[in-house]
Amino acid sequence: MHALDPSNTEHNPDSGPPKERLRSAQVTQIYSQSLLGSLAATLGGIVFASALWIAEPHPQIIAWIVFYFSTSVAHFVVTKAFFRSKTTAENIVGWGRWHWAVTASGSLAWTYAVIFLFPTDLHLQIFMIIFVGGIVSGAAAIYSPTREYLTSNVVILMPLAGHFLYLGGGYNITIGLLLFMFGLVMFVVGNSVHRLYAELLGIRFEREDLIDDLSNQISVRKQVETDLREARDALELRVAERTAELGERNLALSEEIVERRKVEDALRASEDAYRSLSENIPGIVYRIWPDRKEVRFFGTGL
Repeated sequence: MHALDPSNTEHNPDSGPPKERLRSAQVTQIYSQSLLGSLAATLGGIVFASALWIAEPHPQIIAWIVFYFSTSVAHFVVTKAFFRSKTTAENIVGWGRWHWAVTASGSLAWTYAVIFLFPTDLHLQIFMIIFVGGIVSGAAAIYSPTREYLTSNVVILMPLAGHFLYLGGGYNITIGLLLFMFGLVMFVVGNSVHRLYAELLGIRFEREDLIDDLSNQISVRKQVETDLREARDALELRVAERTAELGERNLALSEEIVERRKVEDALRASEDAYRSLSENIPGIVYRIWPDRKEVRFFGTGL
């Protein structure tokens, strides 16, 4: 059997209006439970046909078996096709109709059985009542995500109740009324379960939205922290580079200052030497540049 989580986004598109999300989840849920119900109904069909084999004409039973198992195969094929497909909010309604169609065809097979294979033996009639009651009860549980449970209730149980009423007599009328009452109870139960499914799905949607919001906030916060960390690292790198650059400039400036001091000391020493020379040589001390026609006087001696 193939059962999937209805929260699977491939078969449960959670985008769009809430009604579309709810319908998507309901259809996915009913498909996830569909094969279980189909298998149980198929096994029941085998038991039912075996019980009626000694009481009813074999050709009619064989025809019913062929019809019923054809609907079971169709049910299986549609369910497998659903899980292999990529459903969306637009085509999920179509998939719901396909499931309802195969469910209705199986229900019609049981309608044929309760009308045309209705046994005359009292024990077999009780067996049929119990069997149909089990089918209706199972449908109310399995097909409650959508309202397909009404199909088995209306198409199978009501014809059986009507058949008993049609036969007349106190016993048959009582059984018919009891079956009608049972159908009403199954309707109430199925409707309650259907509403419960809808409420649970609504809670699940709220939880998923909350988780998405929290995940988005966490992602944004992590991104902000990453951006801040990158900005801090970049700032530290720029500060380190600027510090290294300033250090290099300070070193170059210090070297330049030392070099200038050396030049100044040399100039000062040269000036002192020239001054001392000019002051101690008798006569006039001067320098001439013939090419420039310049004459510079340095001083006169004593």
